[in-house]
Parts: sequence; structure tokens; C-alpha cells
Amino acid sequence: MDTWIKIVFLVVMGALIGGLTNLIAIRMLFRPYKPWKIGKYQVPFTPGLIPKRRHELAIKMGETVKNHLLTAEGIQSKVTDPAFIDEITSLVKTEARGVLESDITLQRFLAEQLNVSNAEAVISEKAKSFVQDKLNAILDEVKEQTISELLPSSMTAAVDRKIGGAAQFIVDKGIAFLQSKDGKETLSKGIDAFLAERGMLLNMLSMFFGNVKMVDKLQPEMIKLLKQPQTKETIEKLIRQEWEAAQQQKAGKLQDIMNAETWIEPGASQIVSQLPITNLLHQPLNGIPDQYKEAILERFIPRIVDLFMKSLNDRLAMILDKLQIAKIVEEQVETFSLERLEQIIIDVAKKELTMITWLGALLGGIIAVFQALILMFL
Repeated sequence: MDTWIKIVFLVVMGALIGGLTNLIAIRMLFRPYKPWKIGKYQVPFTPGLIPKRRHELAIKMGETVKNHLLTAEGIQSKVTDPAFIDEITSLVKTEARGVLESDITLQRFLAEQLNVSNAEAVISEKAKSFVQDKLNAILDEVKEQTISELLPSSMTAAVDRKIGGAAQFIVDKGIAFLQSKDGKETLSKGIDAFLAERGMLLNMLSMFFGNVKMVDKLQPEMIKLLKQPQTKETIEKLIRQEWEAAQQQKAGKLQDIMNAETWIEPGASQIVSQLPITNLLHQPLNGIPDQYKEAILERFIPRIVDLFMKSLNDRLAMILDKLQIAKIVEEQVETFSLERLEQIIIDVAKKELTMITWLGALLGGIIAVFQALILMFL
């Protein structure tokens, strides 16, 4: 009987020693928070492991978070996840819908939410700059193309069909001008100028025959000439030649002839001046037509969210590098009180730490049983 009491006593003591040993070891990870000293000598194992290695722990935690937890690849997989994008889009739509149903004006919204006090001037300037850039881009893009490449085939065909009519129009206008009083006077002045350049003999002939007679004789002949079919055919041929030559010219040459750069800025200003920017800024947002609201919510916002996510994804590595995640984590851990750090770790690993304590007690009890058996056989 005494033997069994001794065995039980040894087992209990072994279990207590094993459990207490592990419990003290766990506590010594954190405590004491400060070194203990006896005189000028520091007590071994003080402070605890974590207080003693706190700086190294902060650095390692920062590196772990940066390299294994909060990585660019991990965040990129999230921001490119269609379900996440849909969730963000839905959230933005909800916020936008609330704004669009309010009676606040766009000008007030921009002033209060985005701190844009001179919205009209800013929007006008931005719109003007946008139009100028687009016009310049278009001119640069088509500079090396020919006119025939730029014009639609239907337009060139229409011009070709109109050339014959244009030639006839010129002939008819020429005949009408010559038959008019102004035309006759112009022709008479032309004859006078011609004869004045041909010397004394022609002047004598002019005085002899009289200028009026020469005009009366020349005018009908010129009208007859214009009425000849060959005249119209010649004019039409000349127009076609010029039209075909013009189609082969590069747009850049036409831009230089028209000095396009000088009218891009005035043209952009004129376009922007036609935009209802003032009315738009002073109109309550709930007064915007439903079709425009629907376009904003269903087309504009999804596109903006998509562009934002793509831009964020492309620049994520650079952003994380600039944020210095490891440094942030290190600084935060350094600012933790040791009590808080201890509580965090214990809360996370409470179950495992308890199991370690009980495992120590179990091992202590088992060792005590073997010790008791050895003593019995001795």
C-alpha cells in the first residue's frame, strides 16, 4: 500500500513539476519586461525573450508581412477579381445614386466635396485643353495621308458628278457677266489697257475705229466662244485635273497652306463656348434627365471603376514600395506595449499554449512512473 502511495505521489509531483516548468517557460517568453539586477549583476534570463528581442521581432514581422502576407501579387489577385470589382462598382453606384437624387448643384458639390471653388473656369479650361489636344492629335495622325484617303468614297464620287455642272455654271455666269452693263464696261477698260501697252500705232487705230465699236464687236464674239461646247469641255477638263491633283496632295501640305495651327486654339474655344457648362453647374443634380443618370450609373461609373482598378493594378508594386509596409509594421510593433504584445500572442495561441502546459504535466507524470518502477526493482 505504501508503495502505491509513493508511486501516486511521484506521479503527481512529476506532473506538477512538468506542467509548472512549461508554464514558467511560456511566461519567461514575455516576463520580466525589464532586466532584474542584484547589485551590479544582471539576473540571467531577464528580461524575457520577447522584450529582449523586441527590435529584431519587429523587423522580422515587418519583413514577413511585406514578403509573405501583404504582397503585390496577393493584392493584384484581389483587385482584378471580377466579384470584387462588381462589389466596388455597386458601392460606388449606391453613393452616386444618393448624390444624383439630392437637390445640391454640381457647382456646390464640387466646391464642398472636391474643394473646387471656380468650377466653371476649371472645367472650361480643361475642356478647351482636351479639344485642342484632340485636334492636334487628329492633324498629326492624318498629316501623311492624302486627301483621297481621308475623304469617303461617296464624297469623291459626288464631287466627280458635280464637276460637269460646275463647268456649266462657270460658263453661264461668264455669259451673264459679259451681257451685263458691268461686264461690257469691264471689257471696255480691258481693251483700253491693252491698246495703251501696244504703242502709238495701235492707239491711232483705236482712235480711228473708236473704242466702243471694238467692244461692240468683241463682246458678241466672246459670248459665242463661251457658248461653244468645247469651252465647257475645256473648263470641265481643267477642273477635273485640278481636283485629281488636289486629291493626291498630303493633308500636311493642306494644313500648312491653311496654317492650321493658328485656328486650333480659336476653334477649341468656339467649341467649348457652345457647351452648356454654366447651366450644367447651376442645375440641381436631381433635375438631370433620367437617361443621363442611367448613363452615369450604368456606363460611366463601371468604366471609371475599371480604369481605376487597372491603373491601381499596374502601379501596385510601386505604391507598396513607396508605402514601405515593412517599416510601418516595424514601427507599429515597436510602439506596442509589452503587455499588449503579450496579450495578442496569448489570445492567438491560447489553446496551443495550454496544450503545451498540459503536455509538460503529462510528460512529467510519465517520467515519474518510470522512476517509480525503476526504484521498485532496485
